[in-house]
Amino acid sequence: MLDKYKSNQVTAGRFCREQFAASHDASTYYCLLRSSREFDELITKYHGDGEDSLKKAAARVGLSLPETYEEKELESKAIDPNKTDL
Repeated sequence: MLDKYKSNQVTAGRFCREQFAASHDASTYYCLLRSSREFDELITKYHGDGEDSLKKAAARVGLSLPETYEEKELESKAIDPNKTDL
């Protein structure tokens, strides 16, 4: 890669690329590499390793799920229609 960069030295201008073309190519390639690495980090962070539970997925983005009630809790709080004590 360095040899390719050095082969684009400034000359009389007839057979050479623009003066800063190689520098621009190098910075563009660096941007591509940096963006690819950041993309991989984001995929790892937010996509996970496979199927996560709904609770884990909500926590990952800063949300929480409402509490769920068990059947036993509902039965103990149910009102008996035959009971007349109020």
